[in-house]
Amino acid sequence: MKHILELVEAIPDARWRLAFQLLAAYGLRPEELQHLQLRGGRLWCSNYRKNTSRGATKPRPLRQQYEAEGKKLVLYSARHGYAHRAHMICELPPKVAAAAMGHSVETHLSVYSKWCGDDVVDDAFKRAATRLGR
Repeated sequence: MKHILELVEAIPDARWRLAFQLLAAYGLRPEELQHLQLRGGRLWCSNYRKNTSRGATKPRPLRQQYEAEGKKLVLYSARHGYAHRAHMICELPPKVAAAAMGHSVETHLSVYSKWCGDDVVDDAFKRAATRLGR
């Protein structure tokens, strides 16, 4: 979260700052920024279909910092962060998070289930026991 806020503060142009904030807050694909609509007070992206793209960019200083820590930083990192918060903070079921992100439950689980280590499982059972009064 700290790095997201640092990036927001470092973007001088208000339009680009808003674009990045939308990516980070809602887990949007960068392309989806061009297809956003406001309907009934809610943000929608319903007329976009993802196409696979290939290519590589040169390393950036922030990316190098993450790689030195054994992490990966890509443009989709904001989207991945959204999925992580949906599960770990908001405790949304995979079906709900997948629908909000515009992909199938199968895709969602194949991409994001790797975050479910023993610590996550243990914590989930502790929270469930608390909810059950045990």
